[in-house]
Amino acid sequence: MGFFDKIKSFAGGHGVKVAHTEIEKQEPTEVTLPITDTVVKGRFVVRSEKPCEVLSMKAEFCMEVTHADGRVETVVLGEDVFPDAYTSRSDDMLKYPHTMSGGAEVEDFFIISMEKDIPTVLAEKNLTFETAKFFVKTMVDVKGSPFDPEAKDLIQITT
Repeated sequence: MGFFDKIKSFAGGHGVKVAHTEIEKQEPTEVTLPITDTVVKGRFVVRSEKPCEVLSMKAEFCMEVTHADGRVETVVLGEDVFPDAYTSRSDDMLKYPHTMSGGAEVEDFFIISMEKDIPTVLAEKNLTFETAKFFVKTMVDVKGSPFDPEAKDLIQITT
């Protein structure tokens, strides 16, 4: 392995990719969600070009706000993390850590629960609906990689 290959491998050249396959039973690029919903469900696939070990997963539902001064704030409204000490997984969910061979693909799903709905969070932060955009981000922790792969898809919120 050459010098640049070693750097690439260390800096995230693990060849693992994450992609949403479904969010709220919709195509990931065309998702709509009612403003009062407090649960977001979805499926994602993890693909590996090389053998690796996936230690955990984390899915987040986020709100991103650009303030008048240009500052961008990201607020995590809810998340699903596994493994988590207080969460049990059903038998049809992927078990972590998970060893993947080169060329492998596995599917898993997430259920994100929010403590507060979007109107409540907007009111607490004194923000308007028009200044915010929403997205789901799913990440997997790959052993030995400082840069873990993620998938991020915008969510259209309906009032």
